[in-house]
Amino acid sequence: MPQEREYSKLPEELERELKGLFSTTAVWPAGRDGAVLAAVWRGRFERQRFWRRMGMIGIAAAVAVAAGTWWQNVSAGRPYARTGDIRDALHLARAIQAGNTIGGGWDMNRDGRVDEKDVRILAMAAVRLEKGATP
Repeated sequence: MPQEREYSKLPEELERELKGLFSTTAVWPAGRDGAVLAAVWRGRFERQRFWRRMGMIGIAAAVAVAAGTWWQNVSAGRPYARTGDIRDALHLARAIQAGNTIGGGWDMNRDGRVDEKDVRILAMAAVRLEKGATP
């Protein structure tokens, strides 16, 4: 055990006065500890509830994205409705590239075949400007 140095011991009167400065005379009511502890736990549960709700919102968003993706895949089997714009050319080009059976209504140049020439005709018609029109 280390030896006490002579300056480590305070005079008794000074020690008593210092203890008196930092002593508390407040009375702590019975049950206050329980109330403080309950408030701490209540705050903890509120924070947990917040993060639980955020998790639920995240799950709901993921479900919405999954449902939208599923709906896009399911609705892809429906017949294409012409729009009169560049999407028609894109649809026809994809159908030709995939080797799908294409109806004669897509034969734009009336040569009896639906091919890339028809895609070009649709694309040119979609981006053509009328005389005097500005882009």
